[in-house]
Amino acid sequence: PSSKDDDVTSIAIAETRVYIGTVKCQMGYFQEALQLYEKALPIQTSLSRKKNVTTPNVANTLLQMGIVYLQLCQYDQALKFFHDAQQQQQQSLPQQKNTSK
Repeated sequence: PSSKDDDVTSIAIAETRVYIGTVKCQMGYFQEALQLYEKALPIQTSLSRKKNVTTPNVANTLLQMGIVYLQLCQYDQALKFFHDAQQQQQQSLPQQKNTSK
């Protein structure tokens, strides 16, 4: 398998973890959701760095983590993750504009 195939598989694994984490959060299993997000985030971050781009997936996972902390009434942690997500989103804006041309 090529490196590109490995990347596609890694992306799929990370996305699946985020989806399962979102369901766990909706079910009230907040710690399980956080664990899944924490496993997905390094994969997403690594792929972003490897490709030298900021992906919306990283920002989405950070947002999801912020939501979990909000549900747990850990407001400082929630704010930290929301700010991190916002920073990721702002970094990805110029890239998105350039790719749409």
